[in-house]
Amino acid sequence: MIHRTPQIASAGLLKDACNKMREYVFANGKRLQGLANRRNDPVWGERAWCLRED
Repeated sequence: MIHRTPQIASAGLLKDACNKMREYVFANGKRLQGLANRRNDPVWGERAWCLRED
């Protein structure tokens, strides 16, 4: 997988970059549930933090 999230963010497409974070839940070819939880938690997750408007 090629990590293009920084390039997407640099292009001014921050919402798209935040949404792309959902794909980065793998380590050594295995899906890590804890990482998926951290990315997608609706209140405390990294994606929610990225999408906030404050």
